[in-house]
Amino acid sequence: MAKSKAPTDFNDLKNEAGANAVADAFGEPPESPAPSLKVLPRFDLDFLLEHFYVTFPEAQIWDSSTQSLMKKSAAKDAVGPKLFGQWLDHAERKSIDHGQCKRAVSAAQASGDGGVQTMLERYVYIFNSDECYDTATDEQFKVTNLRYAYPESYEKWLKSPHRRQVLRDALVFDPTQNRTGPGTINRFHGIEMMPGEPGEGNQACRNIIDLVDELCGGVAEHRDYLLKWMAYPLQNVGAKLASAVILHGEVHGSGKSLFFEEILRKIYGRYSVTCGQHELESPYNGWASGKLFCLFEEVLSRSEKHNQSGMIKHMVTGRTKRVNMKFINDWEEANYMNAVFLSNEHQPLPLEANDRRFFVLWVDRKLREDLRQGIIRELNNGGVEAFYGFLLQYPLDGFDPFTAPPMTDAKQAIIDFGRPAWDAFYREWESESLPIPYRTCAAKQLFEAFKHWCAENGERSTLSQRKFTSFIKTRVTLRRDQRYDAGGVKTNFYMVDRPPAQDGVERWFAERFKHFDSALDSWLSKDGAV
Repeated sequence: MAKSKAPTDFNDLKNEAGANAVADAFGEPPESPAPSLKVLPRFDLDFLLEHFYVTFPEAQIWDSSTQSLMKKSAAKDAVGPKLFGQWLDHAERKSIDHGQCKRAVSAAQASGDGGVQTMLERYVYIFNSDECYDTATDEQFKVTNLRYAYPESYEKWLKSPHRRQVLRDALVFDPTQNRTGPGTINRFHGIEMMPGEPGEGNQACRNIIDLVDELCGGVAEHRDYLLKWMAYPLQNVGAKLASAVILHGEVHGSGKSLFFEEILRKIYGRYSVTCGQHELESPYNGWASGKLFCLFEEVLSRSEKHNQSGMIKHMVTGRTKRVNMKFINDWEEANYMNAVFLSNEHQPLPLEANDRRFFVLWVDRKLREDLRQGIIRELNNGGVEAFYGFLLQYPLDGFDPFTAPPMTDAKQAIIDFGRPAWDAFYREWESESLPIPYRTCAAKQLFEAFKHWCAENGERSTLSQRKFTSFIKTRVTLRRDQRYDAGGVKTNFYMVDRPPAQDGVERWFAERFKHFDSALDSWLSKDGAV
């Protein structure tokens, strides 16, 4: 598991790079040596049992090590949801009177020591901006907001020569741990969940693994790809896969959300997020910052699918992303986020015929009750941790971040669903699924066939022959002004097969024209069109 790197202060930078580096990064160094700043602790259960209290009756969290009060949500974010839950449910967890804590905070602030010291340890000014970074909650906000939280200590912190500051580019989210130079603060501190032991025959997470098989329809190739897709970025933390997963189907209770929300998201913890349509369409995307995994639930309305498809493609394969937060300057951040899309729609996203970004599964069976109960038992008995351990051990033979997902019937159906009418018609013609031959024919003949096919299939097409021709000639060669009878009549032909190299070329085209015309007349007459 990745470890966090302690933040660097003035002295660290001076010792490693010299006084000039301090001046370049932070301005002029302090006149007297700054004392080493206390680094936020690496939380564990023993630390929480010793220093954390639940206040009553307000039910906030008191940290005796920093003499500070926090809301439960802030404390949970600071220590991690799993550890926080273990502490909160522990029989030795302590409580304290809220008024006593408030008096302690007031006394510390009045003395001018405790409040300032807490701020020096916790908050980092982002150089050349009006913003700061909270190392406890991984949040960025306006510096002036601290005035309301620390009214007695704010000015002292602001003027303190020991106040930490960091360049914007040196505040990074880097799970690969490659950017660790002096002055850098890495917002990634490692996946908090400790992997469990799957046990013999993977019995500790057998039902969870069976759910993966159910979601894949029992197809071994699809199950193997999905497991490798999940396992690779856990075995190689920070790996950005060039593909995303789509699971869709009309059946409710199939286990899609159960698996990805209650199992995979829990493995990633604070580095995961669930988003809906509102988040995707919002001009602010702070939710995407500092994330390794995102679960999208019904993110696109029918009217927005095509408008947002470009942004989604970049989200899947882009190496960086621009983060925009309300009232905060935007910044560029490396993109380490892998994504799963869940939907009940037949076409959750429009896909191109040559798409390599999405692995698509159609889930059409409700989760069996016995399997659901088995999963619940495992969720309550370390099954998620065991499944995490299973993924860390899963073999990755033949898989890398750029491995193209296998074509599935579900993916082909989405591609076909989104095809324009001319393309769907051409594919049927090419596969000889129509009553007309897939042979050289006149352009005007094929256009007549296309119009009849549209009427027969309820397709509303407004294509003119000129536009239709411009599309079809991207698939077959168009030969212009070819004579095809003794009278010297010329027309354009689609060249599906080749004419003879020597004599009889005009006769060959005439035969093709006549043969296609006969088949077309028969098709039109059969359907009552003539």
